[in-house]
Amino acid sequence: MGTSNKALKRFSKLIFLGFSINEPVTKKMMLVGNPIKKLNKNSSLNRKQESLRVYITGGSQGSEFINQNIPIALNALEMPLEVRHQSGSGKSLGVKELYSNNISVEVKEFYDLPQDSILWSDFIISRAGALSLSEAISLKKGSVMIPLPSAIDNHQLLNAINIVDLGMGLVHEEFESIELLSQKLKNIVDSKEYVQWSEKESALDHFQAARRMLSSILKF
Repeated sequence: MGTSNKALKRFSKLIFLGFSINEPVTKKMMLVGNPIKKLNKNSSLNRKQESLRVYITGGSQGSEFINQNIPIALNALEMPLEVRHQSGSGKSLGVKELYSNNISVEVKEFYDLPQDSILWSDFIISRAGALSLSEAISLKKGSVMIPLPSAIDNHQLLNAINIVDLGMGLVHEEFESIELLSQKLKNIVDSKEYVQWSEKESALDHFQAARRMLSSILKF
């Protein structure tokens, strides 16, 4: 739990958890998931397999680390790819030019419907915000997660560990080398690990989180 939640839990009648936590769970805590909009998670299935598709996002604020380093890591794979890259507001300049000619890339500061890009992709490279990860696993897409190192209480790394434990992704931290990231990506592609990620089922349905929360609140 984050600092604010730790302070407020003394006054709370009921505490809803989006992910499992690495501390004792009390009777007034309930694991409900993170509320996300219901989507058709099968809408991208049965497409003809062309180039591998990767959706890259640094979250709503964008990420300079992801913008500058992910193109280099993907270039090293030396294979055709289709990429959608969300850069963040005012951070798109020069990103497309970092990609090699092997990669067909679209760079946007924002995607109005990021869920469509999740469904479009074979896997995702992203930060490790709770809602983004909840959408990804609910749509049965695995993620290469690069946690924001300055996140309070290191909560993004803990979010990412939850996804790794589900068998739906792996973590790369910013202090690790780009060469190591390229090797991790190569292993994912060569072994088709992204297919294994897509076959996993999360026991927690985040699409039902809002309903669970409302139902519990109305009982008070």
